[in-house]
Amino acid sequence: MLARPIILMVDDKPANLTALDALLSDFDAELLHATSGEKALELALEHELALILLDVQMPDMDGYETATYLHQNQTTSGTPIIFVTAISQSERLGFKGDSNQYEFRGYDVGAVDFLFKPIDPVILLSKVRVFLELYNKNKALNKQKNELEEFSYIISHDLKSPLNCIKGFSNRLARVLADRLDDREKQQFKRIEANVEHMSDMLNDLLGFIKIGNTGVQKEKFSFSDIAAFVVDSMSVLAAERGIVILLGDFFPVVYGEKNMLTQVLTNLVENAIKYMPEREGAHITVGFDDTKETPEGGKGAFFVKDNGQGILDYLQVGVFKVFNRGEYGNEDHNGTGIGLSAVQRIVQSHGGDVWLESEYGHGACFWFTVGDN
Repeated sequence: MLARPIILMVDDKPANLTALDALLSDFDAELLHATSGEKALELALEHELALILLDVQMPDMDGYETATYLHQNQTTSGTPIIFVTAISQSERLGFKGDSNQYEFRGYDVGAVDFLFKPIDPVILLSKVRVFLELYNKNKALNKQKNELEEFSYIISHDLKSPLNCIKGFSNRLARVLADRLDDREKQQFKRIEANVEHMSDMLNDLLGFIKIGNTGVQKEKFSFSDIAAFVVDSMSVLAAERGIVILLGDFFPVVYGEKNMLTQVLTNLVENAIKYMPEREGAHITVGFDDTKETPEGGKGAFFVKDNGQGILDYLQVGVFKVFNRGEYGNEDHNGTGIGLSAVQRIVQSHGGDVWLESEYGHGACFWFTVGDN
């Protein structure tokens, strides 16, 4: 059962808090009082709040200053604030010569709405009801997400144990019966081992996919050339085994993101290009950045992984980023789990960027992506 939502009411006049109490008493919510900005900050850090009703005109620390501190604190920055004020229309008109500037200042410091005294009970109840419903729905979604993640971990653990048993017994049987097996039977044992390994890879990739977005992105500033050079170097052996050359562009910008996640993005894209590259003379993959490329967000500049393989048919491009979607032309020795490109999309989107595909069948494929504000 979800905990009752908490509403914090802030006003330096106790009588106003008592009046708000009476108006909001029918809601299934806990009501907290603060008679100063300092006390409001203290309570906001102690409790997870669904909503703050904040008086603007208070001594010492007024509502604007209180909201500024709340908005700047990572713990309370997402809490919706409705300003409650007794300022008159004439006073609003005198605020920097524009009545709208009074509200604009409130929105700048994190307010989501304004209520002017005397408060209309119908309007107050309507606004509070909306924010409580949003809070409850968000809590329910987070609860379901956590339960799904926990369930996934349990299932993966329970599946890994029998897989390890199958692998262990098949390897043991293959060794014990080695002298009595013909080539066909030995090949069947190898298929068992390969399929067990593939299933294990799928479970690991699925767990990694679930984790993406469920943990905060720890961003830092770094040159993308660092991870581009690392990925090209680490993937060059796999590429060389298939006669593929990986080329590295000359220029990469500084980005603000999580280094490990963005390394995974580039690794998945390069590995995908290697996997689906047919055997051909002059096969190559290029990793680079084009500062003239127009992006879906309307800006310019995008990273790319481009190959000169066979490309992707139009009807296959539609679902290329869907989970468990796998291309039809992969090299059988490097079959994927169908999660790699979905993980790429989720990581890029968690960084405020976008990823898209451009391909003409018979002329290779190019995956483009952005990383928020470079």
